[in-house]
Formats: sequence, C-alpha cells, structure tokens
Amino acid sequence: MLRQLVYPRLFVAQPDGSWRPSIVEAGSDRTDRTGRSASFRLRTDARWSNGTPITADDLRRTMDARFVERVDGPNSDGRIVAVFKMRLPDWRRLWSRDAGITPPAPDVYGGPFVVREVMTGLRTTLVPNPLWRDASHPFLDELQLVLTSDAVMTNQLLAAGQVDLVAPVADTVRTAKLRDTAGVTVDSTDNASRWAILRLNQKAIGQTERRRIAAEVPRSLFVGALLRDEARLATGFGGDDDGPWREAGEAEPISLNGRALTLVLPIGQPLAPLFEKTMENAVVRTGGALTGRTVDAGGAKSALSSGDYDLMLQVISDPKASCWSCHWSDVDSALAQRADGGDSEAAQSLERMLRDQAVVLPLWRENAVVAWRRDAVQGVIANGYESAPAWNAERWWRP
Repeated sequence: MLRQLVYPRLFVAQPDGSWRPSIVEAGSDRTDRTGRSASFRLRTDARWSNGTPITADDLRRTMDARFVERVDGPNSDGRIVAVFKMRLPDWRRLWSRDAGITPPAPDVYGGPFVVREVMTGLRTTLVPNPLWRDASHPFLDELQLVLTSDAVMTNQLLAAGQVDLVAPVADTVRTAKLRDTAGVTVDSTDNASRWAILRLNQKAIGQTERRRIAAEVPRSLFVGALLRDEARLATGFGGDDDGPWREAGEAEPISLNGRALTLVLPIGQPLAPLFEKTMENAVVRTGGALTGRTVDAGGAKSALSSGDYDLMLQVISDPKASCWSCHWSDVDSALAQRADGGDSEAAQSLERMLRDQAVVLPLWRENAVVAWRRDAVQGVIANGYESAPAWNAERWWRP
C-alpha cells in the first residue's frame, strides 16, 4: 500500500476494472494496431518531490524486462513509445501496479504523499506531496499507516476509534462483524482480483503425489463453510467460472509412505491455522505428515524463489486481466507469453497444465471489503482491482 501512495503510476485501476490516467496525459495513450507497442505523453507537471521532472528515463530505468523491450522518446511533441516483447493488450498495468515507478534516489517520492516518519514495524506517517498534481491535491493533512498483527486486534482498534479505516483480508463473518461495529460504514465488492491458491512444489514433490494431495483438499467445504458471503470458490484464473478447475476427482491410490512435508503460510492470514489443519488432514490421508511454517511477505518471496517449501498458501493480486507470465512462466513461458498476449487457447492450455500437473490448486477469490469510522473520514470506496484500500486516499476528506 505504501508504494501506491508515494510512487507515481501511469494509470490507476478503477473499481470497474478500467484504467484512469494518473501521470499520463489524459487521452494521449494509444495502442498500436499490432498490440506490440503503445504510446503516450507524460503530464508536463509530473515531478518528483525534489522538483525534477518524471521522464522517459525513469520509465527506462524501471521497465519490466519480462514484457518491455525498450522505451523510445520522447519525440518532438513529447510522445513516448513503449515497445513490448509480445502482443500485450493489457499494457496499462505496466508502471501502474504495486511497484509503480521507483524513485531515482532515496527520500524522493512522486505520488500524492511523501514519507515524513517511519517507526519500523509500527507506523508510517505520510503527508501530502506539494508537487503532486492529479485530479485534486490531497485533502488530508496527514495519513498514518498502522501495522496490526491480526484481525481481532484490527477490529478492536477500529471499534475503539484508535484507527479510522481498516481493510482486513477474508475471514469468517468478516463483513458482518464490521457492520455490527458502532459508527462504522462498510463498502464491499465481489469484483476483486485477490486469489488464494495452494502451490505444490514441482521440484520437491512428484506429479502423482501432487495430484493425490490436491484431490484430498476439500475446497468447496472450506470456502462454503468458512467464507460464506466473504469469498467464492476459485475455479481458474481466466474469470469467475470459466477456468478448467472443478472439484478434484479420483486420484491414483498412492501413499507418501510417511514423508514429512512443509506448508508455508503467510503472516496475517486469519484462516491460516484452519487451513493448516485442513492440509494436515489431507496429507495424512495420503500417508504423509505436515509441518506448518509461518513467514512474512519477504520470507514467502524468498521461499518461492529458492524452492524452500513443499506446499504454500499464497495470495496473488492482479488487475482485471491475469498476468500469466508473472505467476506461471516457470511452468511454460511460451504459453504464458501467448496468454498475456490475449490468446485464449493458450490461457486455457496453461490452466489445464497447471491443473493436470497439480502445480497449483485455486482456493478462493475474496471480496474486497473496507470499513471506516464515518465521523473520521469520507470518500472511501472499495476497489477490488487495487491491492490496498488507500488506492484513492488523496480524495478522502474529514467530515
């Protein structure tokens, strides 16, 4: 969330999944008819907090080499051209998602807010960036981001008026609890792009064993019983119900022969203990044993890149279109690139591969929920296509 508030972005995803220009000059963005390049102009008033302009050089410095071949320009009328390595119809997500455009130096910012103070592990204090220009200058004089350790504490802080806004992740009767809190308004949407998945390590567990474990996971029961009205069963990555996943069918009656597996769980996931117990039962039914390991976001990223896990509960977030190359290029990079290029057959083939090889098991797609004290802040809108509740914090105001 911090990056979304202090780093500039080309576009901002809206609650309906569309893209609104941010530092791009409105109406200037064009997609080449081949889909392999796009052009746009940056707003002339787009500046870093130290007063220097945000330029094409910043885009070149921070371009995603998985997708972008080069950035040309600007030409005489200020137009910049981004050339892609593939057809990329959803190119507006580039330089627009969580990473944004990272600054050229420390303590330099380019979003609606700048960092004034950091209390590590506790609180980050932001104030408006006087050089930021968009639809409006931030209305709030200060914004504090508070780190809480669990959902219960978060709700208690909101009820006591010690925090003004929360956006807890999916949990049992999450929304009902928030709606029952005095003085609190809740907004939610099921047009969301946060997915909970179970990853099964291809290099650590054989395909037959992975298929057997996946077949033992009671997805419908877990989601239907614990996340009713908070999330829905995830059946694939191409949309609500058009993926190839269905309830796991018969699997080969093999045994893990007492093998011990490790399940990596994210800190801050309230369902982690229940999911760990569910997976323990599933693994025991296959003849194995399971040990859980809780990690923070950095630890999860490290475990994923190093392969230091057997099973992993992971939450991924995409804009309206799934980023296949971001998540599944290690399975089949060619198919992932074609899927990102809009090839629906490639997307379906990759989904079938992920399913049949039991590389991943989709679990649930959670609603986006945000709750706030109405005597403290207004202008809050739930947005399932952004990964943080403060996506429009520059437009919040005190009543």
